[in-house]
Amino acid sequence: MQRRQHRERVLNDGPDVVLRPMRDLWTALALVLVIEGALYSLFPEGMKRAAARALLVPPQAMRLAGLAAACVGVALVWLVRR
Repeated sequence: MQRRQHRERVLNDGPDVVLRPMRDLWTALALVLVIEGALYSLFPEGMKRAAARALLVPPQAMRLAGLAAACVGVALVWLVRR
């Protein structure tokens, strides 16, 4: 009886443990689409201006801003998940 309960628990935990990180990834990507879609639908002209201004930013500055944003994002995920 003990063996059977342990086996059922392992079988029930297995797929969820494997799929959970992917579910979190898809949720995060979906939220990016929601936020970006909301910005474009609420402020279309502002987003056009922001995109036009982004073309004027030197590539090195864009890389540095992207790296900084990625680091802040990683730190926030770490703080939330800890």
